[in-house]
Amino acid sequence: DRSVSRGLGDVYKRQEETSAVINLSDSVAVAGKYVTVDLTLESGNRCAGYNLDVEFDSELKLERIEGVVTSCVVDNVVTLVNFTGTHFQDGKVMSTLTFEVPENAEEGTVYDVRVSRIGNLCNGNIGEFDNVEINDSAITVLEAAKPVTRHMVYIEEKGNTNAEVALRGDVNGDGNVCLLYTSDAADDMQC
Repeated sequence: DRSVSRGLGDVYKRQEETSAVINLSDSVAVAGKYVTVDLTLESGNRCAGYNLDVEFDSELKLERIEGVVTSCVVDNVVTLVNFTGTHFQDGKVMSTLTFEVPENAEEGTVYDVRVSRIGNLCNGNIGEFDNVEINDSAITVLEAAKPVTRHMVYIEEKGNTNAEVALRGDVNGDGNVCLLYTSDAADDMQC
């Protein structure tokens, strides 16, 4: 008996510590528009499931949750539950949260989205990860709401179309976009 116990102890001592990183992507937004925050993991491809609480600024309105088995929203906290029969791939988007930014948000306003609780972060058959690092998200308002034309375009930020921005060019405010203009001639231009 004694040698078996000692042998198991040696096995546990030799087991390497396991680490994981939870990333919530930073995003830019326009007041009154939608913005997404992606959740990715770095675990050496060893994570098989998670149960996380993500807290977001109370001024944001959560519109959509993607990439989870189930979720629960209470006030400004959303619980994300996701698991799989295989391990998640490092760097692949696991879940996406879509928020509406307040219309009255001013340029430069920053909204926080952060992991507030880790219910569990499963390391396959081994159990929980020993060390977990968390990189929370900041949503920065790129510009305040402005009267816009009927035309919209999406800007690309680091490979993601995260922010909806109005197409510029309605120089005289009549609802039409002027294709050619210079700042000196803008006041005199008829579109």
